[in-house]
Amino acid sequence: MAKEQYPKKGFLETAFRGKLKTADHPTTIAKEDFQVLKNLRYDGDGIKSISGQTNLNPTATTETALKSGIHFRKEFPTTESHVIAAATSEVYDNTASITYGQDFTSLFTPTGSGNPRFSLGPNGSVVMANGTDTAIWYGTDTPLGGFLDWDSVGETYKYDWIDQISNSKTTDKATLHRYSDTVDANTLFLINCDSIVATTP
Repeated sequence: MAKEQYPKKGFLETAFRGKLKTADHPTTIAKEDFQVLKNLRYDGDGIKSISGQTNLNPTATTETALKSGIHFRKEFPTTESHVIAAATSEVYDNTASITYGQDFTSLFTPTGSGNPRFSLGPNGSVVMANGTDTAIWYGTDTPLGGFLDWDSVGETYKYDWIDQISNSKTTDKATLHRYSDTVDANTLFLINCDSIVATTP
């Protein structure tokens, strides 16, 4: 006796040769029959797809010859969803839900004219390269590269607290040391911990 063949887990083989039955209960129709036909129509051998597309963004992009795209999603530090599409002269971003219409906005203007290609990068980023430009984008929120507590005068200690401040735990914390030094051109951001003040020299 031949071994009975079962479909792979998660898949169901269906012969699209049935009939459209909209009035019958789902439990009474045959496996090859249908209750709904969407974007399909009958031909001589069964059903086939209908060519065409659905207009999702109300206004066309300035550059319509799109070459590639990617659905860029991230969960931390905030949940983001970006549909990024690129032509040779412009990269566009759409933050709307996939099924909801919203116009694309310009994200990046390449200096080269090569075909853009995308890939997901490290630390919740997306990378684009076109043979001339290489761009890395983290979405709306960019993670910190480092958070140092460093004695730049005496060189007696140096702590990197990036793991403690860049996660969602409420129990992690960074201990900072206080010392006196001169504010010079190398200081880009200064937080006065004696009061709620942040300045950029």
